[in-house]
Amino acid sequence: VQTGQVIRNNVYSYTVPDYPVYDHHWLSSVSFYLVSEFFGFKGLTIFKTLILLSAFSLLFLAALKKADFWLVALFSLPTILILAGRNRIRPEMFSYFFIALFLYLLFDLEEHPERRRIFWLIPLQLLWVNFHLFFFVGIALVGGFLAEKITPNLRVFWRDPVVKKLLLVLPMLIAVVFINPNGIEGVLAPVKSHSYASFMVSENQTLFNLRASILTWDIFSSAFVPMAAIFLLSFAFNFFRKPVFFLLAGIGSAGAGLLQVRLITIFALMFLPAVSANFNGVFLKTKE
Repeated sequence: VQTGQVIRNNVYSYTVPDYPVYDHHWLSSVSFYLVSEFFGFKGLTIFKTLILLSAFSLLFLAALKKADFWLVALFSLPTILILAGRNRIRPEMFSYFFIALFLYLLFDLEEHPERRRIFWLIPLQLLWVNFHLFFFVGIALVGGFLAEKITPNLRVFWRDPVVKKLLLVLPMLIAVVFINPNGIEGVLAPVKSHSYASFMVSENQTLFNLRASILTWDIFSSAFVPMAAIFLLSFAFNFFRKPVFFLLAGIGSAGAGLLQVRLITIFALMFLPAVSANFNGVFLKTKE
């Protein structure tokens, strides 16, 4: 804020101060600083709470576009258990907000193909790449949603207004991620491995790695396995509708959660709309 420039060197080290630093969440840091400067730590806590509540509210509204209110409310309970495990003031909270907003706008496009709200994803993606490392999830969501719309209509998919809009949006999302202070390094940051010479960071461990901190084996991570089982079971009730998007999103995020404990939260965000949509048909029949 004082220099008007993104930090390039390691200002926290006196031994290797010139070591290059690629700050992929610089805009989050600026946001936290400004909020704390004007409103103090209490204000920062309220700000964090508002972001997380907004993320969950958007996720709930997105799921409502796919299923009955009470079904969504039911599956919100295990979702909240996992989301509560990552409720600190950290840059990743912005990614939860963006993921929920992307899902909402994608489902809104499916429900109202004539609307142009989907193009808001482009400036949102530009913000996301500068807020947090998980920006690639936005591109993956749009790509998976596009795959679902193209698959059943390979010969005439270009006539679908949803497909037309997504074919315009997807390349633009890929293009804007290069607009960050670190350029190509910023884009490649999610796929680079991070090594720690003296210790292993628990949140980056695999779910079943006994070397991970005991703190990872709380309700946050213990809910993952039964939720994954419910997720897979739900597709037996929605198999003929070919929910390609939910299948890809769920399996991809679940696999990521197995590789790194911190990524379990992304699976929870996919779990709620996917399972709600898959069980909705049988749920509505039981209500009749």
